[in-house]
Amino acid sequence: GGFEAGISKDGQTREHALLAFTLGVKQMICCCNKMDATTPK
Repeated sequence: GGFEAGISKDGQTREHALLAFTLGVKQMICCCNKMDATTPK
């Protein structure tokens, strides 16, 4: 899925986290939106 692709060795999420750490960011907040793909019941 998308999460696995993002945190894989060449994933964009992992790359952004490494860049932030390199710039001195020690804490980060991650917000997820629209996690469900089905219609509400």
